[in-house]
Amino acid sequence: MAAPGSLPLSVSIVAAVLLVGGAIAGIVVGERDVGSGRAQGTVVVEGTSFGTFTFSVDTCTAVRMADPDTSGVDLRGPDGNALRLVSDGREAQMWFYPARAGGGAIPIGRNDCSVWNPQLFLEAGGPFPIGGDATVACTMGGGKFNAAVTFQHCRP
Repeated sequence: MAAPGSLPLSVSIVAAVLLVGGAIAGIVVGERDVGSGRAQGTVVVEGTSFGTFTFSVDTCTAVRMADPDTSGVDLRGPDGNALRLVSDGREAQMWFYPARAGGGAIPIGRNDCSVWNPQLFLEAGGPFPIGGDATVACTMGGGKFNAAVTFQHCRP
């Protein structure tokens, strides 16, 4: 289900992107921790090599980054699917971790998206907790990817 007031969005994921995703598979999405933070939203994946499915995002965890000026957050669903958002304050990056991929990541590129609005912010003046939102609609090859998620109080 989409967040109240949001429009359905589409984003595609190409099989070729899986090859690129393998190059960054070293980024590991940690185990789901329901007590970490609050997240709400929906992600729709259509026509990808992983199939067509929708998952809800219900928790978030802040990710410690090597660069102190960079923030990251993992947004997870109860089914094992996850999104990772990373921002250095100027530019945001996003990866999709499908539960069916066994830990591989698929990068979601800004140039493949008609809507690109991921935002992260520090809530309490230090590196944690993190809040924000992400609304993206991307088409890459034969697949689509929609995300409309809000999150707050994300902690490591």
